[in-house]
Amino acid sequence: MIFLLVLAAVFVVSRGRDAETSAFSFAPKVRPVPERLRDLWWIRHLERVPFLLLGVLAIVLPLLVHQSSRQLLYTIILGYAICAASVTILTGWAGQLSLGQMAFAGLGALTAAALNRGLRIPLGGSTVSLNALPFPVSVLIASLVTAAIAAVVGAGALRVRGLLLAVSTFAFGIAAEQFLYRRDLFQDEGAHTASFPRSTAFGIDITDQRSYYYLVLVVLVVLAVVLAVVARLRRSGVGRTTIGVRDNPWTAAAYTVRATRVKLRAFALAGGIAGLGGSLLAGAVQNVPYSDRYFLSADSLALVSIVVIGGLGSVYGPVLGALWVIGLPAIFPDNDIVPLLTSSLGLLVLLLYFPGGLVQIGYSARDVLLRAAERRLGPPPARAPQAAPARVLSRTIEREPLPAELAVLRTTDLRVRFGGLTAVDGVSLQVKPGEIIGLIGTNGAGKSTLMNAIGGFLPAGGTVELAGQDITGASPAARARAGLGRTFQTATLFPELTVRQTVQIALEARGRTGLLSTALHLPHTFRHERAQRAAADDLIGFLGLGRYTDAFVADLSTGTRRIVELAGLLALDARLLCLDEPTAGVAQRETEAFGPLIQEIRRELDAAMLVIEHDMPLIMGISDRVYCLETGRVIADGEPDQVRNDPKVIASYLGTDERAISRSGSVPGPAATGPEVISASST
Repeated sequence: MIFLLVLAAVFVVSRGRDAETSAFSFAPKVRPVPERLRDLWWIRHLERVPFLLLGVLAIVLPLLVHQSSRQLLYTIILGYAICAASVTILTGWAGQLSLGQMAFAGLGALTAAALNRGLRIPLGGSTVSLNALPFPVSVLIASLVTAAIAAVVGAGALRVRGLLLAVSTFAFGIAAEQFLYRRDLFQDEGAHTASFPRSTAFGIDITDQRSYYYLVLVVLVVLAVVLAVVARLRRSGVGRTTIGVRDNPWTAAAYTVRATRVKLRAFALAGGIAGLGGSLLAGAVQNVPYSDRYFLSADSLALVSIVVIGGLGSVYGPVLGALWVIGLPAIFPDNDIVPLLTSSLGLLVLLLYFPGGLVQIGYSARDVLLRAAERRLGPPPARAPQAAPARVLSRTIEREPLPAELAVLRTTDLRVRFGGLTAVDGVSLQVKPGEIIGLIGTNGAGKSTLMNAIGGFLPAGGTVELAGQDITGASPAARARAGLGRTFQTATLFPELTVRQTVQIALEARGRTGLLSTALHLPHTFRHERAQRAAADDLIGFLGLGRYTDAFVADLSTGTRRIVELAGLLALDARLLCLDEPTAGVAQRETEAFGPLIQEIRRELDAAMLVIEHDMPLIMGISDRVYCLETGRVIADGEPDQVRNDPKVIASYLGTDERAISRSGSVPGPAATGPEVISASST
């Protein structure tokens, strides 16, 4: 009854907009290594030191401790660490709280046991028999099967977010525990248990006690490989896009990233890793104790506590958390303090002092070393003032030039309704190649709603055409791939990514980072990463943002974030740039520099623009034509002077004050003003 009441309450709450867009992000920020420290060899290898220490500890410890129960404990800790790594990917990176990850581990364990035992599958009127598979092959196939199951479950579960997703995955865990685990396919013949005896692994007999030590080493190697793959994925486009979708799915979609695909990929990857950990955990105890010990719903909650204690979002978090939650009580069973440390009270005290988990202690020590290295190198050399970059922007996505008579953007009778309220009422407009179109109107006139409908972020009636192609039914990511770039009023971007990483997400439009190839460390993935990094640095340098390259977006001023947004649009090579109040919240000096910069980008990329702006001198000075909206309808359109003097515009927007009307005239700026003006004014 309690569960049903919670489910009903969460369903009601999830119908609000905030619940639908919520995600979980408790991962601590990791300070990037300053560029001038990357040449120091010990700095380059600093991140490998924890891996080496953990590896040495895992190798030496079984040699010093010979009790079989202790060796079994070490293996269980490693198995839980691998399962917890799946929560790191799904919750720490994708921001989706799953309370059913141990169900995937249990299904992986049962599948591996069944494959290792041999299967008899009834098919129609006959029975298909599968011979027993070796232990390593069974584990590998079970991981792939659970990845596929997770993808199927995720296809439905990821339609919701936040707490409702957590409840949905928790319900799946209960269904697995009460129903799926008990299918005859997974049980030993004539029994209600599933055995998983060890025989050989990689040609080594692991049945006796001494050989059991090698199983621990195999698990250790697997764990090291998993952590290395996870760390590699975190630093690649796979990790960046996943975190980007977690932080801001709308901006990620505007950068051609399909949020559903990214979340589904994270769900499948997490399910596969959970299945791997569950298979190895079952192999350690040589059966699948799903009814009284492991793979229960409570274990899924334990996995969440493991990654939160260890450090959510960190590749070291699962290991540290498993040592804390699983290892400490088993190593010190008679100690009175340990139960307090590993209980909810201990978790509360730990997170009060270290909100980022145990890994935050390591990050703090790392930052101390980086600051010491910077002090030893001395202050960075002063840079002489430089003129605007001589390089010009060029398209990398080949698109045929449009005929002058063909509109880059054309909307016909576009309508957006929210219940009984009509926010956009039959708007028809067009933007021709190379034009800058201004969109003005009072607050609540429907300007941003219109732009959201054009970008595909809101359902709308009517038609939207981009370069002659009907994109009315296309998703936001598909419209972005077709050449529609978009910025947003808040300029939130991705708070937990750096400026370079943000631009690299947009650069995914020029070439996707492959999941499998990156995980396998194929050579071309390293070349792709280096090329993407160089392209991001070029765009950042062009816009004068070099000093902010490794700064977190959350730490930037509003004006600087606006320029980072423009860098993302340049990375897309878009045909049409839709700018939603690009000067909102910025200082006057920055506003004055935006006009020449926008015209410079238009000239270099030959891109058309649709700009929403309340600064009348700016919008009238840069626009070729202007549309004025009132209550979702176009009340005037034409050249700036024509619209400025339209009686309807004066009555609706400018008012009858002569000074206000005169201030709406164009304020010319020097055409030669370059991007460096923005960077200087954003300091």
